[in-house]
Parts: sequence; C-alpha cells; structure tokens
Amino acid sequence: MTEARLDQLTRLWDEFRTLRFPPGFYQREPEGECMVMMDMVLADCVSSAMNGPLDERYRDMLQARTAALGEIL
Repeated sequence: MTEARLDQLTRLWDEFRTLRFPPGFYQREPEGECMVMMDMVLADCVSSAMNGPLDERYRDMLQARTAALGEIL
C-alpha cells in the first residue's frame, strides 16, 4: 500500500472509530448476518491492513464480509 493510501486509510479509520455502534443493530441479523460480528471482522481486517499487506486468510475474510454486506445493503 502506498504511503498516501495508508494515510487515507488511517484518517478514515480514526474517523470511523469515533462513531458509536448503532444501538438498534445489536440484535439485528439481516440475511442471517450478525451486525456486531460483521463490525468486529471488518475492524480486524482494517487494523491488519494498517500493519502491512493482508495475508490470504484476511483477504478471504474481507472478501466474504464485503460480499455479505453488499447483499444486506
């Protein structure tokens, strides 16, 4: 990842982390997906990406969660 992209990711991640998880989503599971787990997995992927390239496991998790989120939205 280029330094400019890492800076952008860091800035966006810092902004995102200040947001509260929407209270109405704690018990929601649209399309059978737990929103709390979705948030945790995606946060783990972003955090890992900030520390270097994602390995195959993280790329697979990110791709699966992104596809699931696309279905939900």
